[in-house]
Order: sequence, then structure tokens, then C-alpha cells
Amino acid sequence: GAQEGGRNMAGEVQAGLKLFREDPGFSRYLGMRIALLISVELAPPYFALLAQQSQDGALASLGVLIFAVGFANMISSWVWGSMADRSARKVCIMAGFAGIAAVLAGLASAYLVPGEYAIWAFGGVFLIAGIAEAGVRLGRKTYLVDAAPKDERPLYTALSNTLAGLAALGAGALGIAAQFAGVPVIVAVLGFVGVAGILFAVAMPEASDTQDD
Repeated sequence: GAQEGGRNMAGEVQAGLKLFREDPGFSRYLGMRIALLISVELAPPYFALLAQQSQDGALASLGVLIFAVGFANMISSWVWGSMADRSARKVCIMAGFAGIAAVLAGLASAYLVPGEYAIWAFGGVFLIAGIAEAGVRLGRKTYLVDAAPKDERPLYTALSNTLAGLAALGAGALGIAAQFAGVPVIVAVLGFVGVAGILFAVAMPEASDTQDD
């Protein structure tokens, strides 16, 4: 077959490192994606552990929480999509705030809501978390498509996905840390990581501005 225009892995790695150094907007996007990946998309299992602890180890109504996440994704995706058409960057910011709201609601539900009502309170937590998760996923995808130069979009996507995958693997250590520090502490840490994600999103240029450059 034709070999013209082919790419090799070593060359792509070098190009990716150069891109990371020379494109501050993309570097901030990567920071946003990794921070919100950890704090929003990987948070629901820790919310489930909080819910379990609030009911003394029993979680017979897990189906309610799963339904809440799916329902939230379904009802919010079209709203996020409409907003992303105008500004994917603002979608990421607002989804990050929703993620922090889920963290605060989860901690409040664990400590302030009586055990017999906690499952319903956590249903609300998972509803907010599902809305945040849908916003982060749609916002980051739309931003990358809109901001990346057409010819280099595969490189932008590959670098972004690779770093996000490594971050997700590293975030698995949070499960180990939860055994020692406690689930509430880990949930609080996720909240602080979410704040970092919002700051990265605020610092990102609008996708339309990157195309103008």
C-alpha cells in the first residue's frame, strides 16, 4: 500500500511533547480534562461508598443510585449540547461546578441526613453527579474538535486520550488511600481536584480564538 504521509509512534511522541510545551491553551485543556476526569467522572464509586457507610454497610437501594445517574445523563445531555455549540469551554466550567456541588451534597448527606433518608439524599447526589459527568464528557469532546487544527486533530486526540488514560490508572491509588484516610477524606480531595479543573477551564481560550490564531 501507499506509504506517503504515514506516521510513526516515535515521531508522534516527539510531536506531542512539542505540542504540550508550545501550546499553552492545549496544556490547560489537558489539565482541565485530567482534573475533571478524576473529580467528576471517577467520583460516583466513592459517593456509593459514602452512601453505604451512611447506612451502616447496607446498600439495598443501589438501583436507585444507578437510575439517578442514567436519568441525569439522559435529561442533561441535550442541554449541554446546546450550550456547547456556543461555548464548550463554559460547559466545562459549569460542569466542574456541578461536580463540586455533588461533592458537597455527598458529604452533607453522609453527615447531616438521618440513615433512613440517606438513600434518597444520595439519589440527589448521583443526579447532580450524572449531570456533571455528562457536561464534562460533552464539553471536553466538543472543545477538542473545535479547537484542534483539522490536520493535527489525530495528534491532539491521541495525546489527550493517552494522558487521560494514565491519569485514570494513577487515580486507582485513591482506592488504596481510602482504606487508610477514609472515604470522606478522598471525596473532599476530589472536590479540591475539581476546583483545579475549573481553574484550568477558566484559563483556557475559547475554541474559536484558537482557530483564529
